[in-house]
Amino acid sequence: MAKREWIGEYGLHYEWHNNLRDTWIAWDAPLGKCLGEDEAISKAIAYLLGQNLQVRDVYIVNGWGQLIYM
Repeated sequence: MAKREWIGEYGLHYEWHNNLRDTWIAWDAPLGKCLGEDEAISKAIAYLLGQNLQVRDVYIVNGWGQLIYM
């Protein structure tokens, strides 16, 4: 039997470096509805590549508040 994945809202949490202030800023971005962790990770990578930022502490938060580290 195939594994059934939960469809839910996922979010991306990361810290990006502000060069003007030389500080790290925590940021949250919604990823929308995803079929599972694989799709959420794909959306997160596409989002971060489009931002062109220096980031650290990147993880995805699922609907239950569980963290998925990248």
